[in-house]
Amino acid sequence: STGAAITITKATHAGRITFLGATEGADLKHLLPATPTAGDTYEFVYTGDGAAGHDIQFDGQEAEFLGNIIHDDSNADDVVVNCNGTNEDLLTLTEPTAFHVKFVAINSGQYLVSGHQAGASAPTCTNG
Repeated sequence: STGAAITITKATHAGRITFLGATEGADLKHLLPATPTAGDTYEFVYTGDGAAGHDIQFDGQEAEFLGNIIHDDSNADDVVVNCNGTNEDLLTLTEPTAFHVKFVAINSGQYLVSGHQAGASAPTCTNG
């Protein structure tokens, strides 16, 4: 499902770990609930192969991200990527080999994001 958007819902995904495998497709965008309830938790684990073009995105749909993703770089220095909570609602994991990310709603307009990603390219946190 190249370039597909997947809608994440409270009923189906909150409070659970969602496994994403390498066969999910390239350039997937996961649309988190735009107006979450404080305490709602969404957690994702990926074990893929870091294939070219297999970027995975999480879109808060204007609900901002605040927190850090630790990047375990397979070909250079390790870094921590910061989402500053202001105009950053799109987390892109570029060609990950593996990741574990968690989104916890702080309020109806903001998620606390934490986790780690392994791969050659660092993730980004931007305005979607």
